[in-house]
Amino acid sequence: MNKIKQLKLKKLFSFFMSVPKQPKNANLIISLMYRDEKVYNEVLEILIKEFGEIKKQTEVFDFNFTKFYEEEFGKELKKIYLIFDQIQMVDIVKIKHYCFQIEMKYSQIGQRFINIDCGYVTKNSFVLASFKERAHRIFVGDGVYVDLQLVKENKEWKSFKWTFPDIDKIKKLFLAKT
Repeated sequence: MNKIKQLKLKKLFSFFMSVPKQPKNANLIISLMYRDEKVYNEVLEILIKEFGEIKKQTEVFDFNFTKFYEEEFGKELKKIYLIFDQIQMVDIVKIKHYCFQIEMKYSQIGQRFINIDCGYVTKNSFVLASFKERAHRIFVGDGVYVDLQLVKENKEWKSFKWTFPDIDKIKKLFLAKT
């Protein structure tokens, strides 16, 4: 079948049904939770070297939304969200493993000195990557799940009952502009 006929058929079929296509790229989001400023600065340098310049970021804020991390990290945790350049969404699996390797470099037995979460934001959604399986998380490969945190409906970002409480820091600062 010639190319012109294939294109006409594809256009005709796409009117009635979906056809495979590549998704648009998404902006990489990485959060860093830490106590030690030196560790934060070292990890930040590693991330910038790997992912390029930071496009936007939140202010550093006190992470006091839960006591879940206190046994491992101690008290008085700080957190920041960083937006980097665009990635292909499928790359989140490799990026999650990369961030995990950095966490392991900055840890001792039973204690991390930095928590690195990664995800991406599109014009319609914000997801985080996780190694933990939950009912609302979708497996995307190599031990990684994506966790839908926000969706955009009628120009407004909506959360879910499982959305992490500090996600509002992102929603207020830059998701409204995405």
